[in-house]
Amino acid sequence: MRNSAGFTPEQAERYRREAAEQWVRSSEQKLRKLSKAEWEAVGAEGEAINRALAPLVSTSTPGGPEVQALVARHHAWIERFFEAPASTCAQPAVTSPAPYTGGSPPA
Repeated sequence: MRNSAGFTPEQAERYRREAAEQWVRSSEQKLRKLSKAEWEAVGAEGEAINRALAPLVSTSTPGGPEVQALVARHHAWIERFFEAPASTCAQPAVTSPAPYTGGSPPA
């Protein structure tokens, strides 16, 4: 049986594995080039972005300028680890996410 992209389960698994390995290699290469101070700055930036975004989850509109500015900042931060073109990261805004009920995340 093929999935919605036309791949068999075996093909899909192989492509997932290859992509993950490529991203890990790319990320490791980038991170190994960072000095200790740069690594600490990257960590601090990630924490700052999360602290700024957290209160907006329940008080702001996903498409609002403050949220979108932080999303852009987060995207730039992610690209410190691996290439993530904005066009491939863009997802429709979710205005009312389903509450987490435990267990595995949805596929």
